[in-house]
Amino acid sequence: MSWLRSLWRAYGPNPFMQQLKRHKEARSVLILWNRGLGDIPLGLYALVEMIRFSLDHPHITFATRSDLIEGFSLLQGVDLLEMPHWRRGEKVTIDPDMTTQFDWVIEGADPTHWCRWQLSRLTPRLFWDATFRPEPWVEALPEGAIAFHVHSETSYGYEKNWPTFHVEEALVLLKQRSSCPIFLLGAKAEPLFAVPKEHDLRSRTSLRTLLWILIHRCSHLLAPDSGVLSLLYYLDLQFPIRVVSLWGDPGQGILKQAVPSPNLLFDHTPLRAPKGKMVALTPHEVVDTCLRK
Repeated sequence: MSWLRSLWRAYGPNPFMQQLKRHKEARSVLILWNRGLGDIPLGLYALVEMIRFSLDHPHITFATRSDLIEGFSLLQGVDLLEMPHWRRGEKVTIDPDMTTQFDWVIEGADPTHWCRWQLSRLTPRLFWDATFRPEPWVEALPEGAIAFHVHSETSYGYEKNWPTFHVEEALVLLKQRSSCPIFLLGAKAEPLFAVPKEHDLRSRTSLRTLLWILIHRCSHLLAPDSGVLSLLYYLDLQFPIRVVSLWGDPGQGILKQAVPSPNLLFDHTPLRAPKGKMVALTPHEVVDTCLRK
């Protein structure tokens, strides 16, 4: 991006406001979304607020990938269209007959740019359905566990995940210093780590079940900047948990949003990697912070 374009994006008029003016009579809005999970609270929540503020009782629908549906279910007051054939990073297609059902179709949404006004001002609030119950084996998990989200399962222009050998050492330290059970969380079950098989929950749960485990069975969470961290942080629900987050770039995610969690019992300590090098965050520092009295 050229310096001139960067200046225009930073200080020029908000292009989405122009779109809102052109569609001020719209009553039904379809937003196509094929990007990340963390963008739901960090960008799309504010986008929905802008639309609701500017239009008269709009009906808002998101078309999105199957793996994002449960994340969007936390965004109250919107409808969802599941697109099973969509894949992240690919150009999306949608049946033209479907789009004719809406007054306004938003493609290529850019909430990072359009909603930059929200930083330090807007607290996203995600809805949690208290009637949700997971499978019986999940409810049988022990309480008071330390959850470890070992990998964000996303790739960026910088490293946001902790090295595997640091994860292994941290697990050894946690076992030495705490009697709490340790749960591993994530979408991929590799690499293997030295925890009981029944406590390696990677790839075994849906997103909603994973959040239920964090709410009802965990006292601590260790996690990189990730969609899971963002969703948990902005749940509009009161439950105690101590979270230690690991950051390669503190100018992203919930740190960039710079507002407190709506959960008043959310005890959060972010650890910033020296010079952005995740390897420089030592297991002793992370575990000491997690287990501090």
